Amino acid sequence: MTVADKISRYLNITIVCGLLVIGISYLICRSFYTEIGSNNIIRLERDAPAVPVAAENIILGEAKEVEVTNTNSGKIHKLMYREVKIKNTTNKSFWIYAHGLQNVHPRIYTRAPRSKIWEEQATGYCGTGIDFSEVKPESSISVRVRLPMRIAHRYFCIEYRQYSQPVHESMTRVRTQELSMAMPATK
Repeated sequence: MTVADKISRYLNITIVCGLLVIGISYLICRSFYTEIGSNNIIRLERDAPAVPVAAENIILGEAKEVEVTNTNSGKIHKLMYREVKIKNTTNKSFWIYAHGLQNVHPRIYTRAPRSKIWEEQATGYCGTGIDFSEVKPESSISVRVRLPMRIAHRYFCIEYRQYSQPVHESMTRVRTQELSMAMPATK
């Protein structure tokens, strides 16, 4: 074996070992990043407490599959869409900060079936035109849940801000129980 062959073999082994170290480091950092949290991954338990919505106050619409074309890239994305109505069964009005009662843009959290980590999903709304909307007794608000097909098998919950008066100081966070795109529609 010549000196050139020895050097070549040494370099090949060094490169392979270096790639292994980089790959293992990436996997360790990725799992640490996912478990500890990033800007869009949270654990709901450590978040500020939220008042639960009673299950009988939630009406699930039919799950629908839609295709949306990205105006910038022209790519077609498949989304799973579901309308969720939350009824006010109390004898008092409350207010939500939204773009009308039919265009509530809450926080949507999803989690994979075997995971305990909830990930916040973008709602695709910038907030323009948002204001206080009154939810009168025996009426409801509609929340449209849109999830990419790649995560449509996940569980989700909806969190929104509810106000006892149309002022920001009277805010309470309200959260649904765990829902699923696979759940049957309610009548």
